[in-house]
Amino acid sequence: MENLPEWAIPAAAGFGGCLVIVIMTLAWRSRPKSPKKRAQRGSFQLNCNVCQHELVIAMQDLRPLEGTEIGLAVRANPKIVGRKLADYVCPYCEADHCFAIESVGPEWVGVNLYSPQKPGSQCMECRKTLARPPWPKGQYKGRPLEAPNVSPDYGLVCSRCDSICCVACVKDATRNRTKDGSLLCPRCHRSPVDEFYYS
Repeated sequence: MENLPEWAIPAAAGFGGCLVIVIMTLAWRSRPKSPKKRAQRGSFQLNCNVCQHELVIAMQDLRPLEGTEIGLAVRANPKIVGRKLADYVCPYCEADHCFAIESVGPEWVGVNLYSPQKPGSQCMECRKTLARPPWPKGQYKGRPLEAPNVSPDYGLVCSRCDSICCVACVKDATRNRTKDGSLLCPRCHRSPVDEFYYS
């Protein structure tokens, strides 16, 4: 050590430091890659709050909402009135995620705010289980109020937005608001709601 020039010790220390940095960098790069999907440029991540799957959503996959859908979304969440809205359907559970898209990045504002009821067994408004009418499908199409012994738990289908709501909710939404006695949809407030739902 005594025979080494003065610059040798600092040079060796610097070389050792560089060697440590190189080894750490190589170790970091060769680590196992996480199986988690990463959002790439032009996309963002969201955990579906219905099925809990992690979603990576590309901006071009957002579909702008139209007329009735916007009305139903605003009815479910009045704070979003006047905002530009788009949706993305979860590929795992088909939940409709709604976003406000006029800001810098998409802002999640709700899920399943406007989608019509898919074939199932619950009223879109009150979530009660729907009963199946005893008469054949289509027998009272266009004239549901003529059916005998109509249960408030039977489902009715809106001809405008395809929502499925129980008779009780439809009658409550109508409340003598139509001159011709037609039934109004509790979701989009349009008529006619004139067909029974069969699960």
